[in-house]
Amino acid sequence: SSAIDALNILAGVWTAASVGMVIFIIHELIALTASAPSKKPLATLLVADACALLFAFSATVWAQGTSIEVYSLQLLLTSLALWCTLKSVTVRWTALASLCVGLMLANHISSLFVVPGLLAMWYLGIRGKRSVVRMLPWLLVPSLLALALYAYLPLRSAQLPVVNWGLVHRSMEAFMYHVKGTQYSVWLFSENSEASKNIALAWGLLAASILFIGLIPVGVGLFTLFKRRLGVAVGLLLMLVGNVVISVGYDIPDIDNYFLPMLLVVALWFAVGLYTILGSLRNRPAVAAVLFVLPVIALVLGWPAQNRSSHVAVDAYSRWALANAEPGAIIISRQWDYLCSAVFYMQNVEQYRTDVVLIEKEHLRRTWYVPYLQYRYPELMKNVRKEADAYMEILAQFERDSKAFNEDRMLIQQIQQRYVALLQAILTTNASRPRYVTFEIINEPEALAAAFEPYPVGPLVRLGVRGEKAQNVRFNYTDSLVLGLRKRTERLDDGLRRLVRDVVQSNVQYSNALGNSANVSQFRTIDAQLLRRR
Repeated sequence: SSAIDALNILAGVWTAASVGMVIFIIHELIALTASAPSKKPLATLLVADACALLFAFSATVWAQGTSIEVYSLQLLLTSLALWCTLKSVTVRWTALASLCVGLMLANHISSLFVVPGLLAMWYLGIRGKRSVVRMLPWLLVPSLLALALYAYLPLRSAQLPVVNWGLVHRSMEAFMYHVKGTQYSVWLFSENSEASKNIALAWGLLAASILFIGLIPVGVGLFTLFKRRLGVAVGLLLMLVGNVVISVGYDIPDIDNYFLPMLLVVALWFAVGLYTILGSLRNRPAVAAVLFVLPVIALVLGWPAQNRSSHVAVDAYSRWALANAEPGAIIISRQWDYLCSAVFYMQNVEQYRTDVVLIEKEHLRRTWYVPYLQYRYPELMKNVRKEADAYMEILAQFERDSKAFNEDRMLIQQIQQRYVALLQAILTTNASRPRYVTFEIINEPEALAAAFEPYPVGPLVRLGVRGEKAQNVRFNYTDSLVLGLRKRTERLDDGLRRLVRDVVQSNVQYSNALGNSANVSQFRTIDAQLLRRR
């Protein structure tokens, strides 16, 4: 199997382990909130298993096991941290909880917003009468040891590996810029933040995760926790609030993954509520067994969307683009979701089409990317050192204090001019290479294609010169592309479908102008298939 298959399996393992941890957490919560020791442990087991499976088959959680991202591991670490916190009546469990929190923060900095909830839970509901001062070493040292994993980043970065996001070995400033996620802060509580949209999304994810019928058990569970374990209830509520606050103000397309801690807390409230409701029933285990119909319903409803065995659209689109890139090509694009990230994997892991240089245009707005290109592609960048140095000088000023920088119109004008000059220099000083951009670049204000004779070549736009013979279009992988988009309506799929249809229309117009009826027919067939299979 390929490296990406192995990573996908690992994501599935992390997600499955997270679901297993949910069972342990529910057991712990029921033990903490039960008015008396349970005389029917089977009922507890059935409620925990059914609720954990319902959590597993909710769309956002299930998606972590069928994709490759940091969130499957993050969900496991969050679950471990919560479970250890609930058991932190001893020093050993307190230290383990601290270690898990540190690992959680080392994996994703957004965890910082759920830590107050865990601390409140430990302080108010778990620690008992133990002295906080005496416990501080056990609270802090394990977390700090886990956070020391960040020290590996500059050590590895200094070795100039193929994957070297941020080039964090350059300076302490570059290291902290990367660790704090400053590059992404422009989308956090920005003027264009879609907070209201994210709130609606969060509510939809929450309701769907409990099949829209579980709001009453959730309310009962929350009430039960506040009545019997106030500190635990406050801690869980703070975890949810902290997670929602940071997530609703973050304006990124895949924001649904950020709400995983919220879904975890709601699943726990749901389980405690169901157990409380069942407490008044005589044949509690038999009724609890019926609860397994809920995850079965979720499984059946979610299968069409979560079955990704034929979900190959991005791979096919990227390979179609590369098939139309002649040997030694330069491609400038900002299609990170559809092209750049996939090609980055193909080239560096599969060693596929390593002759092509793909430049992610928007990454050039960060100080790490120019030196990265310089050591990865020295031949490409050797003739643009003057433009690169001039641009890096002002870009470093922007990164140090972007707020003050953006208040100076002259500086804004200068940085844009030097940015464009660098891009144009890369294209003009590498005239021996075939040069391409993707379609979104054509109409941007930088006007990179102005000095060329641009024409579409499948998903790419060739930057030709006057008198140059037009390049033939290749249709490799288009069947897989259409098949991969069949019945897919998620954000990325809808976006890629619209993009491919725009590509098709541009190619039809150009082929019509050349009188190439064969290409016109083939592109129209692709468009018809996209519409029919939507």
